[in-house]
Amino acid sequence: MSSIVTLHAAPGGNDSNPGTAGAPLLSLRGARDAVRKIRASAPGAEVEVLFESGIYRMTETVRFGLEDSGPVRYAAAPGAEPIFTGAAAVTGWKLLTEEPDGLPRAARGKLRTAPLPSGVDPRRANALFSGMRMLPRARGAEFSPVADPEGTPEKLRLDSIRYPDGALADWPDLENAELVVIPNRSWTIQILPVSRIDAAARTVYTAVPHTYPMLPSAPAKGPIRGAAAWVENVLAVLDSPGEWVVDRKDGTIIYWPADGEPGDAISVSSLTELIRVEGEIDYDDPADTPVRGISFSGFTFTGTARYPWHGQTGWGIQHDWEAFDRPTAMVRFRGAEDCAVSGCRFTGGAGAAVRLDLHCRGNRVSGNVIEEIGGCGVLLCGYGPGTKDVNNGNIVEDNVITGVGSVTRHAPAIFVWQSGGNLIRRNTIRHTPYSAVVVSGRIQWDRTGRGECSRTVRWHETARVVGSDYEKPVWHQAWYPDWKRREPLYHGRNNVLEGNEITDVMEAMGDGNGIYVSGAGGGNILRRNRIHDCPSPLMYEAIRCDDDQHGTLIEGNVIYRIGGAAIGIANKGLNDIVGNIVACPLSAMTHRAMISLECGPLHGVKVRRNIIYTTARGQRLYYQGPRLHGEGPLPLLRDCDADENLYWCTEDPERCDAHLAAERVFGIELRSRTADPLFVDPENGDFRFREGSPAAAMGIEPVGSGGELR
Repeated sequence: MSSIVTLHAAPGGNDSNPGTAGAPLLSLRGARDAVRKIRASAPGAEVEVLFESGIYRMTETVRFGLEDSGPVRYAAAPGAEPIFTGAAAVTGWKLLTEEPDGLPRAARGKLRTAPLPSGVDPRRANALFSGMRMLPRARGAEFSPVADPEGTPEKLRLDSIRYPDGALADWPDLENAELVVIPNRSWTIQILPVSRIDAAARTVYTAVPHTYPMLPSAPAKGPIRGAAAWVENVLAVLDSPGEWVVDRKDGTIIYWPADGEPGDAISVSSLTELIRVEGEIDYDDPADTPVRGISFSGFTFTGTARYPWHGQTGWGIQHDWEAFDRPTAMVRFRGAEDCAVSGCRFTGGAGAAVRLDLHCRGNRVSGNVIEEIGGCGVLLCGYGPGTKDVNNGNIVEDNVITGVGSVTRHAPAIFVWQSGGNLIRRNTIRHTPYSAVVVSGRIQWDRTGRGECSRTVRWHETARVVGSDYEKPVWHQAWYPDWKRREPLYHGRNNVLEGNEITDVMEAMGDGNGIYVSGAGGGNILRRNRIHDCPSPLMYEAIRCDDDQHGTLIEGNVIYRIGGAAIGIANKGLNDIVGNIVACPLSAMTHRAMISLECGPLHGVKVRRNIIYTTARGQRLYYQGPRLHGEGPLPLLRDCDADENLYWCTEDPERCDAHLAAERVFGIELRSRTADPLFVDPENGDFRFREGSPAAAMGIEPVGSGGELR
């Protein structure tokens, strides 16, 4: 057994040093190069590099390739807190003496300006920091788009928007402006560079198109927020302490320091990626060569910018919630196996924390704290539909993820796209503007490449599975036989989402969920997750199997105190709902019901051993009947294998009796009951059974004191 070779690094070191404790290395790049020399002379050597406390500034991405394969461990020294940042210190602050017309009165005499540091790209400098805290860019008031009096067709509204009088103006620094838009499809947000403003027509034009038409709000249907927009990064809207803009033409920052002077902790970044672990990717062929055995532990990562990607290119992944194969994360694995990032902290970055791209197998993201970042927490993004299925078997566990999506608000905390056989367990997720966990493979099968995700389709591989002429819009429920035909091309199958704790999600966007599965393939298991205390009026469902999704098991989850639409579980396909507790919605009447059956046919779907518990009189137990999307038979509980369920409404138990009487006519729910399950303290989340519980007598599994199933 070979011994471990240990190197040391410290902020006061030098990369020409030998890397001993007394003569440490200086940087991660220097450490990587030192490891290369060791392994060149001793290929089997196991190496670790220990980093002492301090700030390690990175001016470019450090790349690890095949020659860096391990076992190699980069880690914090015992008790140390090393910080890797992509932000460069800003110095040379001066009072802004030439104040432009239109500058808010409150800001006059208070602004400071400084040149961007050398190496910072002014086109990408979209994140300013005070220490590790990201500072807000100057932002105008939110407004709703105005209807076009000439009724311009939707397809012409991808790159322009009419605004109400006074919302925008043809400002002198308009070339710096970006328009942030939440369209009618309130599940997405995009940040688009402004090209011009027609003040007479009150119309702003963007240099690149939005994915969706930028139109006025449609009539609200349930808790879906309306369309909205605002402008950022112009001086006319710099009206609060702590805000800033970057002048891309002059290469300067203009900042209103909250304490009167900027101090020495201000830094700026145009770097979107700190670390990339990258093997040899042979995109068009079936085989890649991955890097193996590199791990990072105990570090803090901070100070990264947002990757300025706009969508409408076919390279987005569902609804452009993220970009396919792009440098959007602080730490990125692209062609990697048996690598790990653990015990790290990700904070103060405008993009994502960790992403696993294309070929990624057997990697582990565990025990990290991901907080206050602009994009996704963890993204697993495999190849598009085809036969190349090499993003699988990864583990994402025991992470605490909170405050993600502060810039791109639609970013999920954990996003699994075209990636299967992964274990997503025991993560704590809270305070997200949109959904907590997404498992997806949704595709528009559009050979022109314009449809969402369509350029990810590997057409040269799909023909032998679905035929050379296959092209079908499958956003909504499709017939099961047709799904089975193309399901082998979906690689998001066989994931296990287990024991995750999800609270306070859907705080800003609309039409989202705690856990969302759609177009992912079969065999996914959502088990023993605890989703609760999501009071936002924009919350939709705790768990949702959406369009083009079959073969999912929703088992043993505990769902309670859900607000907004207050739907516990929504199902649009042949997905089983077994042994769940859906209880105590915060809305007196859910938007549809506590369990919503939304697309048929549902022949053979198991709905068994669930407990539905409510305190609201008249609460609907199931939504069934009028389908929401698709075609074919109605979604009816009578077509399901529905039995051994327990129903209780503290204010209206007769409603539960009426449900059973109505459904037993069709030969279902014969052993189901109306009875108080005798929970210990349901309104405070304790769903253990008291002695004598009828649920226990029915064989329904109890839960532990923390809400997990035993």
